[in-house]
Amino acid sequence: MIVSNPKADDAVEAALQGSPGTPRQPSLDLDRHWRSPPDRVTLSPAYRQVDVDGAAVVEIALGDHRLRLDQPVLLEPEIVPKPWGREIWHTGIEARGESRVRTNAGTLPVSQYLTLAPQRLTGSLPLVLLKILDPRPEPVLGDLYFETHERKQEVYVVTHVDPEAWPDGRGRIRFGMNQALRARYGDDDRFRADYLEAVRRYERVRRAIDAGEAVPDGDEAARR
Repeated sequence: MIVSNPKADDAVEAALQGSPGTPRQPSLDLDRHWRSPPDRVTLSPAYRQVDVDGAAVVEIALGDHRLRLDQPVLLEPEIVPKPWGREIWHTGIEARGESRVRTNAGTLPVSQYLTLAPQRLTGSLPLVLLKILDPRPEPVLGDLYFETHERKQEVYVVTHVDPEAWPDGRGRIRFGMNQALRARYGDDDRFRADYLEAVRRYERVRRAIDAGEAVPDGDEAARR
């Protein structure tokens, strides 16, 4: 998602160019369109210039929270349960949950933090979703599924690949459906029905393999 708020960016610049200690107090609206239903919150921060070792720095006060734009913040992740384990979101902003940043007075939602100085913090560019995929240590059911997104920007950092997890020893991530195959269908309903049937066929083969039953050579790879 992109966080943009010209009034906040103007307040940052005014604090830097103005007299030290003189606060700028804009009223900032944050439209939380990712929530269901969408809503709006109004933030009332105060921006002022402070001297740090001879350098002019902007300090932002939001309630009891104090933030300086020359300092990094510690991210507090959002934990999202999955059938196969969990996702650990460090920069997630979605209806399912939102990551937070730690301050001197507790935590703030990432969206509110970014609204305070979007140009300085992200260059008003889309926020990259940084997350950890944390699988369960024991076998679970329901680990095969596709998610659909109209638009998403994510970063995956691979920390470990189990060479025994795949028959050929190589792991893969599939991004999207086979578009050539998808084009053969006239409507989404038929495509979804055939996809579901293919998943069920694969499920039967995988359950047989996991139970130690014999399956024809190449059957698992073909179903997959």
